[in-house]
Amino acid sequence: MFENYIKTTIRNIKKYKGYAIINILGLAIGMACFVSILLWVQTELNWDNIYDNSNNIFKLIEKRHFTSGEVKHMDRVQFVLSEKLESDFPEIENATRFRKRPWQIRYNDKAFQENGAYVDRSFLDMFRLPFSIGNSTTGLTDNNSIVISEKTAAKIFGDKNPIGKTISARAWSHDLGNYVITGVFKNVPQNSHIQFDWLTLFPQRYSAIEGWGSHNYQAFVQLKSNTDINKLNTKLVDIIKTNTDTKNTDLYLIPISKIHLSKDIWSEAQGNMETVFVFSILACFILLIACINFLNLSTAQNGNRSSEIGVRKVNGAGKIDIIYQFLSEAMFFSIIALILAIILVKLFLPLISDLAGIELTFDFLSNISVIFTLICLALVVGFISGSYPALYLSKLKPIRLLRSGIQRGTSRNYLRKTLVIVQFTISVFLIIGTLVVLNQVNYMKNLGMGIKKENIIIMFLNAEANRNFNTIKSELLRNPKIKSATLSNTVLGYRETTTTGLDWDGKSHNEIVQMNVLGVDYDFMKTFELKMDSGRYFSEAFPGDENESFIVNQEAVKVMGIQDPVGKRFKHNEKEGIIIGVIKDFHYTSFHENIQPLIMELNYDIDTINISMRPENTQGTIEYIERTFKQLAPGDPFNYYFLNDLLNRLYVSEQQIGNQLKFFATLAILISCLGLLGLITLTVEMRKKEIGIRKINGASVVNIVFVFLKDSLKWITLGNVFAWPLAYYFSKLWLENYPFRTDLSIGVFIASGVFVLFISIITISYHAIKAALVNPIETLRCE
Repeated sequence: MFENYIKTTIRNIKKYKGYAIINILGLAIGMACFVSILLWVQTELNWDNIYDNSNNIFKLIEKRHFTSGEVKHMDRVQFVLSEKLESDFPEIENATRFRKRPWQIRYNDKAFQENGAYVDRSFLDMFRLPFSIGNSTTGLTDNNSIVISEKTAAKIFGDKNPIGKTISARAWSHDLGNYVITGVFKNVPQNSHIQFDWLTLFPQRYSAIEGWGSHNYQAFVQLKSNTDINKLNTKLVDIIKTNTDTKNTDLYLIPISKIHLSKDIWSEAQGNMETVFVFSILACFILLIACINFLNLSTAQNGNRSSEIGVRKVNGAGKIDIIYQFLSEAMFFSIIALILAIILVKLFLPLISDLAGIELTFDFLSNISVIFTLICLALVVGFISGSYPALYLSKLKPIRLLRSGIQRGTSRNYLRKTLVIVQFTISVFLIIGTLVVLNQVNYMKNLGMGIKKENIIIMFLNAEANRNFNTIKSELLRNPKIKSATLSNTVLGYRETTTTGLDWDGKSHNEIVQMNVLGVDYDFMKTFELKMDSGRYFSEAFPGDENESFIVNQEAVKVMGIQDPVGKRFKHNEKEGIIIGVIKDFHYTSFHENIQPLIMELNYDIDTINISMRPENTQGTIEYIERTFKQLAPGDPFNYYFLNDLLNRLYVSEQQIGNQLKFFATLAILISCLGLLGLITLTVEMRKKEIGIRKINGASVVNIVFVFLKDSLKWITLGNVFAWPLAYYFSKLWLENYPFRTDLSIGVFIASGVFVLFISIITISYHAIKAALVNPIETLRCE
């Protein structure tokens, strides 16, 4: 019997090739989208699960409470904390610190800028890094040993064995000495929140100078098996309060696998659980659209199979046999579609990886769970797609089937129309969502930050450039195309330096306030074209500015709650002086958050060069800057970035979401139009005699096209009507995550609806016009 079902299915595919292609292609695209999104979701959910013992590795988090009621979760802790925990808590098996540092690595006459980290010896044991040369036991034996990644080894040494080679290192203006390479570890996968290309042990000086006061270190602990994390966190809460004068900070542990999707804790390549949820729903929606296509075409096409079903029933086929037959056909289509979907995923995986911003892998043959999931997917899709036609056709009487065929009744028409509405509701919803996300990204990119950001290049201060900066700056300013050059402790929009060690006249002793610290030089305001609200900016005419002066922004004045702050006493840690000016608020971080209180100090940890250029002949100006640096700082590699490009990277996550939505929304529309194409083709076939009669009675091509358009467009318009309020609600909900957000313009909704209607009109009109141009003699000829 099963063999007969297969033969019948193949025969019907040959007989109705067009419908079969549309059915299989629609299902395949839907399943390929589902699998692709599932790969991304799986990657997001498995972030940091790349280590053998990830389940037992936890990160130390400080939870800071401020007087304003604000609570911040910080993953930077004190240097001594991990040692304290390891010695005082038997539940902790191992602990390690991690401090990321940019180094200039030199080998022979070549210099390379690489990011790595200082760690404790236990780091390699805890994270069990796989080594391609050497091993974790011999990797870090003393303070002059270093292990590097495969890509760093290839960059510096090519295909030569680097083991035993000596390199020298510099960090900013400091020469750090020589290091011997003792191992090469495999590149850290992208789906880890800690990224590094070299590792070495903390220098001895750190133990002497760092204690409970410096919050600059990430710390990880490995727990013993069967440790109750909730009980341990209860014991850890007050450890900082017990050992320091800080009374506003609690401590807790969080699994490293939860860092990436945590809303409270910032990490590199920050993820978002809401986005994961949305894309999971999106995957189901696209698969649903594909299933609706199959269902619609099957119920419409099966009207031509009344004789076959009637004969089967007369020859003894029961209801269950008919159900089996149509379900097996649906399963057959589904399995073919799955095979095609796998091919599509493999072909387009590089594109999808590029859209997602991370390399996705699809090794389905080597993963039993993936194979099992895909087979289940094919069976479920086949069952959903084939269930209604099977159940409907199996209940019809043979006499009715053989006498008058399957009646295309009102109920079945309403079902098809309802399914078309659902399809286009989802499609329009996706298009609106895509436009809203892209509009928000463009809004944040183009919103004024209160600073000059055009034609500014950024460079990081290396050793020789630091020593010779005044000479370099003087030489740069000789070029009329260079307007200004300045130093700062950060790239605006990026890294923040925060402090709570603040005091001023009128501040309550128990008040705990956090502000950001921006280190600048005398030309910072000029370079970024900032404006003063009151008082003055730093000036070389006032020698005391470097050690006794502060500038605050307007938001800081609000937080301090003082009138006329200029001239008032202010203290930051050990530095005490007066406020000489209030600068107008500007965005020194991204538009993901409101402007925060800020203090500005001269020469505070400055390590970034900012050069403002005139817009004419930008490339020639950069070449002049490069020549100047190579002449006056020949030992430093010349690397630069445009500030605008760096600021745009702040919104790369939203950009990627928008691009992914755009890609999958396009495919959703394609699948919907494939279904519409199949339905209109079938409808034209069933109504060809009606078309002939209309033509004989004087109907024009336009009249006939309108007959087909009016019903279909009515249901597609209804899809728009249902999609708009849903899209408005969820778009508004998503935009509330941003303090600075675009407006929900009615134009977005109208554009989405018009676009879908336009595509639908083209799809329907093509076949309607083709049918209307057929000679009526051919359509009315007796069978």
